[in-house]
Amino acid sequence: MVRIVTIIMCLTIGMNVCASDYYKAYQSYYEHDYTTARNILSQLSENGHVKATYNLGIMNLCGAGQKKNEVRAAYLIKQAADQGHLEAQFNYASMLENGEGVGQDYLIAFDYYLRASLQGLEQAWFRIGTFYENGLGVEKDPRVAFRWYLQAAQGNNAEAQVRLATLYEQGIGTEIDQSLATMWKNISWITLDLSGPEVGCPPHSKPY
Repeated sequence: MVRIVTIIMCLTIGMNVCASDYYKAYQSYYEHDYTTARNILSQLSENGHVKATYNLGIMNLCGAGQKKNEVRAAYLIKQAADQGHLEAQFNYASMLENGEGVGQDYLIAFDYYLRASLQGLEQAWFRIGTFYENGLGVEKDPRVAFRWYLQAAQGNNAEAQVRLATLYEQGIGTEIDQSLATMWKNISWITLDLSGPEVGCPPHSKPY
């Protein structure tokens, strides 16, 4: 399942006219006027607006006011990802990893996760760790996986914190250290408590 890592609309864009149109799309979406939102975003996307392209992809993925279309979603999200959109890079990687709307390809998925990781996305650091731990698209290397998990855990990624605790408990990719295992377990509980519910496809519901 693709994990959506951002709420669908962002209001920060450059030109005043585009900002006004983008706000109209934002407002229409949250008023459940998906047709108007989609029409505005489509026009903006045709004019090269990266965030509009990404959000069109998310609307297709979530089935917002329309039938879900994972193939169309993958196409649009890839367009945004290739233009450097952070969330698009992560979500396209996830679609590649799981074969959603596009053929499963671990090697290319790893490349897009790496792009997102270079922009500082801790979820991407965690996913890269899982790729190294399981040998998905890269050579299996528990020690490298451990380093990526540690980076993600230090970035407050709860999944990485939980996994790191297990690695310390079992001595995978590192030496056994029960005190550190306990510490990371405790930290993960705090992180989960502070993070609140995960946001998926708006309004505040998961895509599947």
